[in-house]
Amino acid sequence: MNKKHLIILFLLFVFLFVYLSNNIVFIKSQSKNSEIGKYQVSTCYRESGNWVFITVIDTQTGEILRQERFNGYDNYKEK
Repeated sequence: MNKKHLIILFLLFVFLFVYLSNNIVFIKSQSKNSEIGKYQVSTCYRESGNWVFITVIDTQTGEILRQERFNGYDNYKEK
């Protein structure tokens, strides 16, 4: 084999390696039971009374999972 054939063979192997490794990573990242993007968090602040409202929604079913209301810094607990 001359130098030209070796370069072409090397480039072919590099291309195949990159192509196959990207497909393997892409396939592994697609999980059928993935909950990424399943939940939405909504926050709202009302200045009169200094209220903060938090709502967590399941975007697949539309069910409201949690609603919380905080009055300013009174209900805030530092972890």
